[in-house]
Amino acid sequence: MTSLRRCVRYSNKVDARLSDPSVEIWRRAYYVPINDRVAWEHGGGWGLFDADGATIEASNYYRGPGKNVVGQGLSTDLPLSSIDVAPPGKYLYGGNLINHYGHFLLSTLSRFWLAHIEDISHYRIVCHAAGTPSSWFSNRFVRDIFGSLGLTEKNFVVFKRPTLLPEVMVPRPSAEEHNFTHQIYNNLGRTIGQNFLRDFELEINDRPIWLSKTKLGSGVQGIANEDRIVELMEAEGVEIIHPQELFPLAQVMMFNTRSKIMSAAGSALHTKLFGAAGRVICLINHETINSNYALTETFSPNPIEFYTCDMHESTSATKKFNQSLVIENPENVARELLSAIHN
Repeated sequence: MTSLRRCVRYSNKVDARLSDPSVEIWRRAYYVPINDRVAWEHGGGWGLFDADGATIEASNYYRGPGKNVVGQGLSTDLPLSSIDVAPPGKYLYGGNLINHYGHFLLSTLSRFWLAHIEDISHYRIVCHAAGTPSSWFSNRFVRDIFGSLGLTEKNFVVFKRPTLLPEVMVPRPSAEEHNFTHQIYNNLGRTIGQNFLRDFELEINDRPIWLSKTKLGSGVQGIANEDRIVELMEAEGVEIIHPQELFPLAQVMMFNTRSKIMSAAGSALHTKLFGAAGRVICLINHETINSNYALTETFSPNPIEFYTCDMHESTSATKKFNQSLVIENPENVARELLSAIHN
Protein backbone atom coordinates (compact mmCIF):
# COMPACT_ATOMS: atom_id res chain seq x y z
CA MET A 1 0.00 0.00 0.00
CA THR A 2 1.38 3.42 -0.96
CA SER A 3 1.68 5.88 1.91
CA LEU A 4 3.06 8.97 0.11
CA ARG A 5 0.97 11.22 -2.11
CA ARG A 6 2.50 13.91 -4.32
CA CYS A 7 1.27 17.48 -3.71
CA VAL A 8 1.34 20.17 -6.39
CA ARG A 9 -1.31 22.74 -5.38
CA TYR A 10 -0.55 25.72 -3.13
CA SER A 11 -2.94 26.85 -0.41
CA ASN A 12 -3.55 30.10 -2.30
CA LYS A 13 -2.30 31.80 -5.45
CA VAL A 14 0.98 33.70 -5.14
CA ASP A 15 1.64 36.27 -7.87
CA ALA A 16 4.90 35.74 -9.74
CA ARG A 17 6.32 39.09 -10.84
CA LEU A 18 9.18 39.49 -13.31
CA SER A 19 9.46 43.24 -12.80
CA ASP A 20 11.36 44.80 -9.90
CA PRO A 21 9.42 46.37 -7.02
CA SER A 22 9.14 50.14 -6.95
CA VAL A 23 11.11 52.50 -4.72
CA GLU A 24 9.48 55.59 -3.23
CA ILE A 25 11.25 58.71 -1.98
CA TRP A 26 9.51 60.36 0.94
CA ARG A 27 10.33 63.80 2.27
CA ARG A 28 9.26 64.55 5.82
CA ALA A 29 8.44 61.00 6.88
CA TYR A 30 7.65 60.41 10.53
CA TYR A 31 9.07 57.33 12.22
CA VAL A 32 7.13 56.07 15.26
CA PRO A 33 9.09 53.32 17.04
CA ILE A 34 8.05 49.94 18.35
CA ASN A 35 7.44 49.95 22.08
CA ASP A 36 10.09 47.62 23.50
CA ARG A 37 7.66 46.62 26.27
CA VAL A 38 4.95 45.46 23.84
CA ALA A 39 5.30 42.57 21.37
CA TRP A 40 5.54 44.27 17.96
CA GLU A 41 2.88 42.05 16.38
CA HIS A 42 0.36 43.05 19.05
CA GLY A 43 0.31 46.71 18.06
CA GLY A 44 1.50 49.87 19.72
CA GLY A 45 0.97 52.27 16.83
CA TRP A 46 4.45 51.93 15.31
CA GLY A 47 5.14 52.67 11.66
CA LEU A 48 6.24 55.21 9.08
CA PHE A 49 3.81 58.09 8.49
CA ASP A 50 3.36 61.08 6.21
CA ALA A 51 2.88 64.71 7.25
CA ASP A 52 -0.87 64.12 7.70
CA GLY A 53 -0.30 61.24 10.09
CA ALA A 54 -1.38 58.58 7.57
CA THR A 55 0.67 55.43 7.09
CA ILE A 56 3.13 55.36 4.20
CA GLU A 57 1.62 52.34 2.50
CA ALA A 58 4.85 51.24 0.82
CA SER A 59 6.38 50.75 4.28
CA ASN A 60 3.62 48.53 5.65
CA TYR A 61 4.32 44.99 6.79
CA TYR A 62 1.62 42.73 5.39
CA ARG A 63 0.98 39.02 5.72
CA GLY A 64 -1.44 37.25 3.43
CA PRO A 65 -3.57 35.88 2.16
CA GLY A 66 -4.77 39.40 1.45
CA LYS A 67 -3.49 42.65 2.88
CA ASN A 68 -3.33 42.06 6.63
CA VAL A 69 -1.22 44.64 8.45
CA VAL A 70 0.70 43.05 11.31
CA GLY A 71 1.08 45.12 14.45
CA GLN A 72 1.66 48.59 13.09
CA GLY A 73 -0.68 51.56 13.07
CA LEU A 74 -2.45 52.86 9.95
CA SER A 75 -2.40 56.40 11.31
CA THR A 76 -0.90 58.36 14.18
CA ASP A 77 -2.26 61.19 16.27
CA LEU A 78 1.11 62.18 17.71
CA PRO A 79 1.91 65.91 17.55
CA LEU A 80 4.23 65.62 14.54
CA SER A 81 5.29 69.27 14.63
CA SER A 82 7.31 68.86 17.82
CA ILE A 83 9.32 65.65 17.55
CA ASP A 84 13.01 64.83 17.19
CA VAL A 85 14.75 65.25 13.84
CA ALA A 86 17.02 62.47 12.57
CA PRO A 87 20.74 63.25 12.19
CA PRO A 88 21.85 64.07 8.64
CA GLY A 89 22.31 61.07 6.37
CA LYS A 90 20.99 59.14 3.41
CA TYR A 91 18.26 56.94 4.88
CA LEU A 92 16.93 53.67 3.49
CA TYR A 93 13.93 52.03 5.12
CA GLY A 94 14.65 48.37 5.94
CA GLY A 95 11.20 47.48 7.25
CA ASN A 96 10.48 45.30 10.24
CA LEU A 97 13.54 43.35 11.37
CA ILE A 98 12.07 40.05 12.57
CA ASN A 99 14.15 37.88 14.87
CA HIS A 100 12.73 34.59 13.56
CA TYR A 101 14.67 32.74 10.87
CA GLY A 102 11.78 31.94 8.54
CA HIS A 103 10.09 35.34 8.74
CA PHE A 104 13.47 37.06 8.51
CA LEU A 105 14.14 35.34 5.17
CA LEU A 106 10.63 35.74 3.76
CA SER A 107 9.84 39.25 4.96
CA THR A 108 12.76 41.24 6.37
CA LEU A 109 15.23 40.22 3.68
CA SER A 110 12.73 40.90 0.90
CA ARG A 111 13.15 44.69 1.36
CA PHE A 112 16.89 44.43 0.75
CA TRP A 113 16.60 43.54 -2.95
CA LEU A 114 18.45 46.72 -3.93
CA ALA A 115 21.60 44.97 -2.65
CA HIS A 116 21.38 42.70 -5.71
CA ILE A 117 21.95 45.66 -8.04
CA GLU A 118 23.94 48.17 -5.99
CA ASP A 119 26.08 48.59 -2.89
CA ILE A 120 23.72 49.73 -0.12
CA SER A 121 26.36 50.03 2.59
CA HIS A 122 26.48 53.83 2.16
CA TYR A 123 22.88 54.18 3.40
CA ARG A 124 21.76 54.55 6.99
CA ILE A 125 19.27 51.70 7.12
CA VAL A 126 16.43 52.48 9.51
CA CYS A 127 14.34 49.56 10.73
CA HIS A 128 11.51 48.86 13.10
CA ALA A 129 12.38 46.34 15.80
CA ALA A 130 12.71 45.96 19.52
CA GLY A 131 16.24 46.34 20.89
CA THR A 132 19.18 47.89 19.06
CA PRO A 133 21.34 47.02 16.05
CA SER A 134 23.85 45.56 18.49
CA SER A 135 21.25 43.18 19.90
CA TRP A 136 19.97 42.29 16.41
CA PHE A 137 23.47 41.39 15.26
CA SER A 138 24.07 39.20 18.30
CA ASN A 139 21.88 36.74 16.39
CA ARG A 140 24.19 34.70 14.15
CA PHE A 141 21.91 34.43 11.13
CA VAL A 142 21.21 38.20 11.11
CA ARG A 143 24.93 38.97 11.36
CA ASP A 144 26.02 36.46 8.73
CA ILE A 145 23.30 37.10 6.14
CA PHE A 146 23.61 40.87 6.30
CA GLY A 147 27.38 40.46 6.41
CA SER A 148 27.23 38.63 3.08
CA LEU A 149 25.80 41.87 1.66
CA GLY A 150 28.60 43.96 3.14
CA LEU A 151 26.46 45.26 6.01
CA THR A 152 27.34 45.48 9.69
CA GLU A 153 25.45 46.79 12.70
CA LYS A 154 26.99 50.21 12.00
CA ASN A 155 24.86 50.45 8.85
CA PHE A 156 21.62 50.18 10.86
CA VAL A 157 19.65 52.74 12.81
CA VAL A 158 16.69 52.52 15.17
CA PHE A 159 15.07 55.44 16.98
CA LYS A 160 13.48 55.01 20.38
CA ARG A 161 11.44 58.24 20.15
CA PRO A 162 9.19 59.50 17.35
CA THR A 163 11.55 61.02 14.79
CA LEU A 164 11.26 63.08 11.61
CA LEU A 165 13.22 61.74 8.64
CA PRO A 166 13.76 64.71 6.29
CA GLU A 167 14.12 62.21 3.42
CA VAL A 168 13.96 58.43 3.26
CA MET A 169 14.00 55.89 0.44
CA VAL A 170 11.33 53.19 0.86
CA PRO A 171 11.76 50.06 -1.32
CA ARG A 172 8.63 47.99 -1.57
CA PRO A 173 9.22 44.34 -0.61
CA SER A 174 10.30 41.87 -3.27
CA ALA A 175 8.22 39.14 -1.62
CA GLU A 176 5.21 39.20 0.68
CA GLU A 177 4.08 36.23 2.70
CA HIS A 178 1.32 34.26 0.92
CA ASN A 179 0.80 37.09 -1.60
CA PHE A 180 3.55 37.59 -4.19
CA THR A 181 7.18 37.14 -5.12
CA HIS A 182 9.43 39.04 -7.55
CA GLN A 183 12.17 37.38 -9.54
CA ILE A 184 14.73 39.73 -7.99
CA TYR A 185 13.98 38.20 -4.57
CA ASN A 186 15.21 34.87 -5.89
CA ASN A 187 18.16 36.62 -7.55
CA LEU A 188 19.05 38.29 -4.23
CA GLY A 189 19.02 34.87 -2.56
CA ARG A 190 21.42 33.44 -5.12
CA THR A 191 23.70 36.47 -4.73
CA ILE A 192 23.82 35.91 -0.97
CA GLY A 193 24.56 32.21 -1.49
CA GLN A 194 27.39 33.02 -3.90
CA ASN A 195 28.83 35.55 -1.47
CA PHE A 196 28.76 32.98 1.34
CA LEU A 197 30.54 30.37 -0.76
CA ARG A 198 32.90 32.36 -2.97
CA ASP A 199 36.04 31.28 -1.06
CA PHE A 200 35.20 27.55 -1.16
CA GLU A 201 35.59 24.84 -3.77
CA LEU A 202 32.37 22.88 -3.61
CA GLU A 203 32.08 19.13 -4.13
CA ILE A 204 28.72 17.46 -4.62
CA ASN A 205 27.89 14.77 -2.06
CA ASP A 206 25.25 12.24 -3.18
CA ARG A 207 24.68 10.66 0.24
CA PRO A 208 21.02 11.40 1.18
CA ILE A 209 20.31 13.51 4.25
CA TRP A 210 17.28 13.98 6.47
CA LEU A 211 16.79 17.33 8.24
CA SER A 212 15.57 16.35 11.68
CA LYS A 213 13.66 18.16 14.43
CA THR A 214 14.19 15.46 17.04
CA LYS A 215 16.67 17.66 18.96
CA LEU A 216 14.65 20.86 18.61
CA GLY A 217 13.42 22.07 21.98
CA SER A 218 10.21 23.63 20.66
CA GLY A 219 8.68 24.80 17.41
CA VAL A 220 5.57 25.53 15.41
CA GLN A 221 5.09 22.09 13.87
CA GLY A 222 6.80 18.74 14.26
CA ILE A 223 6.35 14.98 13.95
CA ALA A 224 5.86 13.29 17.32
CA ASN A 225 7.13 9.92 16.08
CA GLU A 226 9.89 11.26 13.83
CA ASP A 227 12.37 9.13 15.75
CA ARG A 228 11.00 6.05 13.94
CA ILE A 229 11.69 7.68 10.56
CA VAL A 230 15.17 8.63 11.71
CA GLU A 231 15.90 5.08 12.92
CA LEU A 232 15.03 3.49 9.58
CA MET A 233 16.81 6.15 7.54
CA GLU A 234 19.99 5.81 9.57
CA ALA A 235 19.91 2.06 9.00
CA GLU A 236 19.69 2.76 5.25
CA GLY A 237 22.77 5.01 5.32
CA VAL A 238 21.02 8.39 5.41
CA GLU A 239 22.90 11.13 7.27
CA ILE A 240 20.76 12.82 9.93
CA ILE A 241 21.34 16.56 10.21
CA HIS A 242 19.94 18.94 12.82
CA PRO A 243 19.87 22.36 11.08
CA GLN A 244 19.64 24.39 14.29
CA GLU A 245 23.12 23.12 15.21
CA LEU A 246 24.68 24.56 12.03
CA PHE A 247 25.95 28.08 11.45
CA PRO A 248 24.32 29.85 8.47
CA LEU A 249 27.39 29.21 6.30
CA ALA A 250 27.16 25.47 6.95
CA GLN A 251 23.43 25.48 6.13
CA VAL A 252 24.02 27.33 2.85
CA MET A 253 26.88 24.98 1.99
CA MET A 254 24.70 21.98 2.79
CA PHE A 255 22.03 23.02 0.29
CA ASN A 256 24.65 23.81 -2.33
CA THR A 257 26.57 20.53 -2.01
CA ARG A 258 24.07 17.83 -1.01
CA SER A 259 22.17 16.45 -3.99
CA LYS A 260 19.50 14.51 -2.05
CA ILE A 261 17.78 16.35 0.81
CA MET A 262 14.67 15.16 2.66
CA SER A 263 12.81 17.00 5.38
CA ALA A 264 9.48 17.63 7.02
CA ALA A 265 8.09 21.15 6.66
CA GLY A 266 10.00 23.85 8.53
CA SER A 267 11.92 27.12 8.33
CA ALA A 268 15.19 25.32 7.55
CA LEU A 269 13.95 24.66 4.02
CA HIS A 270 13.78 28.40 3.30
CA THR A 271 17.59 28.32 3.27
CA LYS A 272 17.16 26.88 -0.22
CA LEU A 273 16.63 30.52 -1.29
CA PHE A 274 20.45 30.74 -1.28
CA GLY A 275 20.85 27.98 -3.86
CA ALA A 276 20.52 24.20 -4.06
CA ALA A 277 22.62 21.55 -5.77
CA GLY A 278 20.01 18.89 -6.33
CA ARG A 279 16.66 17.51 -5.28
CA VAL A 280 14.80 18.50 -2.14
CA ILE A 281 11.79 16.52 -0.93
CA CYS A 282 9.49 17.88 1.78
CA LEU A 283 6.88 15.97 3.79
CA ILE A 284 3.84 18.11 4.65
CA ASN A 285 0.64 17.48 6.60
CA HIS A 286 -1.87 18.69 3.99
CA GLU A 287 -2.73 17.92 0.39
CA THR A 288 -2.12 21.63 -0.31
CA ILE A 289 1.29 23.28 0.08
CA ASN A 290 1.77 26.27 2.37
CA SER A 291 1.90 29.14 -0.13
CA ASN A 292 4.89 30.72 1.62
CA TYR A 293 7.03 28.06 -0.09
CA ALA A 294 6.03 29.64 -3.41
CA LEU A 295 8.05 32.73 -2.44
CA THR A 296 11.33 30.81 -2.70
CA GLU A 297 10.28 28.12 -5.19
CA THR A 298 8.44 30.00 -7.96
CA PHE A 299 11.62 31.13 -9.69
CA SER A 300 13.83 28.27 -8.48
CA PRO A 301 15.45 26.13 -11.20
CA ASN A 302 14.85 23.02 -9.06
CA PRO A 303 11.77 23.56 -6.88
CA ILE A 304 11.03 21.46 -3.82
CA GLU A 305 8.95 18.31 -4.36
CA PHE A 306 6.16 18.01 -1.80
CA TYR A 307 4.51 14.86 -0.47
CA THR A 308 1.95 14.12 2.20
CA CYS A 309 0.78 10.98 4.01
CA ASP A 310 -1.80 9.92 6.57
CA MET A 311 -1.17 11.59 9.90
CA HIS A 312 -3.16 12.95 12.81
CA GLU A 313 -2.56 15.48 15.57
CA SER A 314 -1.05 14.22 18.82
CA THR A 315 -3.10 14.52 22.01
CA SER A 316 -0.03 14.14 24.25
CA ALA A 317 0.15 16.66 27.10
CA THR A 318 3.94 16.78 26.78
CA LYS A 319 4.16 17.77 23.11
CA LYS A 320 6.92 20.30 22.35
CA PHE A 321 5.43 21.72 19.15
CA ASN A 322 2.39 23.97 18.74
CA GLN A 323 1.16 21.34 16.32
CA SER A 324 2.51 17.87 16.96
CA LEU A 325 1.68 15.27 14.30
CA VAL A 326 1.73 11.48 14.39
CA ILE A 327 2.49 9.63 11.15
CA GLU A 328 0.38 6.49 10.97
CA ASN A 329 2.95 4.28 9.23
CA PRO A 330 6.32 5.98 9.72
CA GLU A 331 8.52 3.08 8.57
CA ASN A 332 6.64 2.76 5.29
CA VAL A 333 6.74 6.55 4.80
CA ALA A 334 10.49 6.53 5.37
CA ARG A 335 10.99 3.77 2.79
CA GLU A 336 8.89 5.62 0.22
CA LEU A 337 10.76 8.88 0.83
CA LEU A 338 14.01 7.04 0.16
CA SER A 339 12.58 5.51 -3.00
CA ALA A 340 11.43 8.96 -4.16
CA ILE A 341 14.79 10.66 -3.54
CA HIS A 342 16.69 7.90 -5.40
CA ASN A 343 14.40 7.85 -8.45
